[in-house]
Amino acid sequence: KGKLADRFKRTVSIILSYVFIIFVISFVVMTVVPQLGKTIMEIGNKMPAFFNRVYTDLEKMFAENPQIIDFLNDLQLEKFDWKSILSNVIAFLQSGVGSMLTSTFSVASSIIGGVTNVVISFIFSFYVLAQKEKLGNQGERILKAYCSEKVYKYVRKVLSILSNNFSSFISGQCLESIVLGSMFIITLTIFQIPYALLIGVLIAFTALIPVVGAFIGCAVGAFLILVDSPMKALIFIIIFLILQQIEGNLIYPH
Repeated sequence: KGKLADRFKRTVSIILSYVFIIFVISFVVMTVVPQLGKTIMEIGNKMPAFFNRVYTDLEKMFAENPQIIDFLNDLQLEKFDWKSILSNVIAFLQSGVGSMLTSTFSVASSIIGGVTNVVISFIFSFYVLAQKEKLGNQGERILKAYCSEKVYKYVRKVLSILSNNFSSFISGQCLESIVLGSMFIITLTIFQIPYALLIGVLIAFTALIPVVGAFIGCAVGAFLILVDSPMKALIFIIIFLILQQIEGNLIYPH
């Protein structure tokens, strides 16, 4: 309390809000990305054994079915116009390089545009939050100056409803994501599904995206579990569908 606190509390509150958001995003990224990288490396390590098994199965199939070799011999591969095929392949690769460069420039421009939007949004949000009373007062003065009393009151009422609904939606989505993530952590731990904490955090974070967010978390979670056990991945998908129905039809409406 006091003049000094009144002068700085808005700035400190805004900074703490940004710090909290950055902390949450960093926590999710540091939890998910290393495990995802580890899983991809495990898949890479298992690929040679997979190809060896496929090679062995093909050898066995050719040995048990000699008619396949006869069919390949009857194709008379030497009669193909290999020069024409090679020129077509080279032409395709050349056009593919061009399209790849175009795609690279497109991706780079998208990244630069995205970073620019984030920086501009950050600056705008800081100024709007720091001076929201002043901006609100200016808006009211404009309405009163250019609108009748009836229109002013109606617009004021609509904007108030929008503000309350949007604020309630954001807080409701955050609460829902925490509840859903906690449900998954507890349930997956009970059923001894691997990566319970990781998947719970991931689903809680992606649940902030309306409609499809939780399903994105489900897809990544199923991919992670699939490396350890395909059967447990199937059990996880069934658990996800059940918990999603409970949360969507019973918890979220309240």
